[in-house]
Amino acid sequence: MDETKLPQCPAAFPEQHIFYTGMDGKRECSECKCGEPVGSQCIATFSAFQDPGCADMPLPFFKDYAGAVCTPAMPWSLGAISAKMAVNEPGKCDPIGGEPAGEIKPVDPRVYCCKPPPDPPDASTDGPTSM
Repeated sequence: MDETKLPQCPAAFPEQHIFYTGMDGKRECSECKCGEPVGSQCIATFSAFQDPGCADMPLPFFKDYAGAVCTPAMPWSLGAISAKMAVNEPGKCDPIGGEPAGEIKPVDPRVYCCKPPPDPPDASTDGPTSM
């Protein structure tokens, strides 16, 4: 909108204020994503039991293994497995995206012309003075 083409205010009401009744256009954002996660650490402890309620002594399947392991269950019968998180630090990732795109423009302007506010009273001539 070219505001120079709007009506000008008369001399008696020199302060011009322009307000718009609507807008035109579309504003969107790019897709938000997450960068590579950093600083995560997850450690779980596992126990195997012959009793389905985990009430007996744990079987020696998961003792002192530092990685994935496959241990034969013979000669034991497996009734239950329990797991407990020892460390659960999900880490963080830097946000990517979310950049604004598109444009919105004001439409249908309305011009209001106003008188300027009166000058404030002069403090040196108004009110009591002390000596």
